[in-house]
Amino acid sequence: MQKDKSGLELICISDNQLYASFQLPLEEVKELWEYQAHISFREPSQIHENLMRDRLDDIHQKVNALHKHYIGKS
Repeated sequence: MQKDKSGLELICISDNQLYASFQLPLEEVKELWEYQAHISFREPSQIHENLMRDRLDDIHQKVNALHKHYIGKS
C-alpha cells in the first residue's frame, strides 16, 4: 500500500498475481488490515493453475454455446 503523489489516494498493491492494483480515495478508507500469513496444503502455483484451468474451461463452454447458437450443432 502506498500513497499516490497527491496524497489523497492509496495505491493498493497485492503480491497475489490474480489481483490487479487499484487506487482508493483516502476518504473512503474506514480501516486497514494487514494480511500476515496463509496456511495451505497446496502450492500457490497449483492453486493459480487450477484457477486458470477453471477460467479457460468456462470460456470454452461459453464459446461452444455461442457456436451452437449462431452456427448450429456440429
